[in-house]
Amino acid sequence: MGKRLIILGSLPPNIFNNYKKFKTEGDRIESKEELIVTAGLYDEVLNYNRHKPTNDKLEEWIGGITTINGEYSYQPGDDIITVSTKKRMAVSGQDALINSFDDLVVWFVKAEVE
Repeated sequence: MGKRLIILGSLPPNIFNNYKKFKTEGDRIESKEELIVTAGLYDEVLNYNRHKPTNDKLEEWIGGITTINGEYSYQPGDDIITVSTKKRMAVSGQDALINSFDDLVVWFVKAEVE
């Protein structure tokens, strides 16, 4: 199995349920170009994000993403990118529009588990 990049909308602690301890370290991804280069380093890009406008932009920018409608559990060796909108919508269930990379907050996360 090759290197996997996992895309999540947030970093919930329950993805580490199979481990006694976890530690994460994050670096902000500052540009669409940096995101594209980062994703290109992986054999597989799996997207667990549920926000359709964000997913549409990610597919446009990166391509070759496998979107999975299900729960993610951390596997040693996985690297994670969290992608969320900068602004929350006032109406619950209303999608925020994503016009450019500047509408997103993107973090590259490395995890260690015991």
